[in-house]
Amino acid sequence: MSNKLALALLVACSGAPPKPAPVDNHADVVARDMPAPRIEWVAAENRLVATGLPAASRDGKLAAVWVYGGDGGRGYPNAHVELRDGDDRLVQTIPVVAANDWERLAPDGKPGPELDKHIAEVNHELARLHGHYDLVAMSPLKVMREDFAIGDDLLVGWTGDRLDVVRKPAPDAPDQRLARVHTEAWQVHDTCEHPAYFGGVWHVDPIRLVVVDVRYRGTDTCWEPADSWHVVTFR
Repeated sequence: MSNKLALALLVACSGAPPKPAPVDNHADVVARDMPAPRIEWVAAENRLVATGLPAASRDGKLAAVWVYGGDGGRGYPNAHVELRDGDDRLVQTIPVVAANDWERLAPDGKPGPELDKHIAEVNHELARLHGHYDLVAMSPLKVMREDFAIGDDLLVGWTGDRLDVVRKPAPDAPDQRLARVHTEAWQVHDTCEHPAYFGGVWHVDPIRLVVVDVRYRGTDTCWEPADSWHVVTFR
């Protein structure tokens, strides 16, 4: 395992419920019926692209998300994969590329041999995780407004400090609230105001969780903060 692919494992706070155990670094890749998520450089789009992410584990205990952002003025990619458990705690981070390394790893804006090798190592790690967790690619719900998404008979609404997941089984049926989570921690507080909004919401039946991409607005004098990704499970 390359040092560049060292996994950043976060330790749970004392007394908190245990997180899903990280996969043994030396575990073999287990074949699954569906292909594993993967990262690749798409020359036609001049960017790194993730296929099969976000994805939820078959048992609904965690999700893997592709966190891809820039670095402000230079516009270099800043990318990693996060595994988040059903309580929205970060379990594992898989680094892909840091903006400050881009010029060295991608001469003339195209991945060189070192980055190609690293991407292959990332994909091997994703295949191992898929073999262990049986990751299922999720589909986007339709974002109707900045704070409202629908799909799969679900309504996901956000007030800024609270997010509700509601099932609407039929137009004339009563709503069934499946989850309510407090989201004050999703806000960004610094010297500038950064209004937050849905960048996307994902789900896949019958797994009982949604993945939410929260984006933030910036101004001419304050760059927008990086997206934050969250997992919300429901009963």
